[in-house]
Amino acid sequence: MVAELTALRDEPHDFQTVVIDSADWLERLIFDEVCREFGVRNIEKADGGYGRGYTHALTHWRKVIALLNELREKRGMMVILVAHAKVERFEDPENAAYDRYTPRLHKHAANLIAEWVDAVLFANKKFRVQKENERAIAAPIGADGGERIIRTVGSPACIAKNRYGLPGEIPRTLKQHLETSVVGVDVGVNVGVQILEYLRLNPGCRANAIANAIGTTTRTVERHIRQLREQGKIEFRGAPKTGGYYLQPEATTE
Repeated sequence: MVAELTALRDEPHDFQTVVIDSADWLERLIFDEVCREFGVRNIEKADGGYGRGYTHALTHWRKVIALLNELREKRGMMVILVAHAKVERFEDPENAAYDRYTPRLHKHAANLIAEWVDAVLFANKKFRVQKENERAIAAPIGADGGERIIRTVGSPACIAKNRYGLPGEIPRTLKQHLETSVVGVDVGVNVGVQILEYLRLNPGCRANAIANAIGTTTRTVERHIRQLREQGKIEFRGAPKTGGYYLQPEATTE
């Protein structure tokens, strides 16, 4: 995996997206590598046990994330990690413990990845609980086994987040899936174009103002600004605290 990601970083190509499917299977490869390093068969026994194997696994995860970050920052690629889900007990310090959906990863890896990414999206189906013969049964809401949805905001039921101001729940019928997928790709690819167009009309703006205007995160805008500066399309003028970004004379929004 590291070799493939390094090749994507260093070698010429036209790919715009990298997908790891799935992160939980990648974790199995990482566990195998840790076991090989310490000459054991079980991650629990690595480096004498007591959870040290999972700590060593984080070192490998950080290498992967560092490479993915370089693909995003230097090559302008969209990074997508797919993971299966599991039900895990959450010990809430303020309330009674409850079960929730989490990525099927060790908690240390799940926390590391969730902190790095811009969005954690949980795909599920809508159900309602009804009683039949004194038994609780999950009944689907909607056709075809339940309405498909994506949750973008965390809740007691699942881990989720987003830095894009998305609605908390996105419906996922086939038609909506196709429409929103096209919109999502279009927004991701054209952020640079939107920045150029905004600066054409509003020269001298800073990254946070651009982000608010085009409806994305400052972090995303800053990433694209670095690429645009490297391409010679924009430049920063003025003092670091008071200056702003301007189009280079030859820059185009096409």
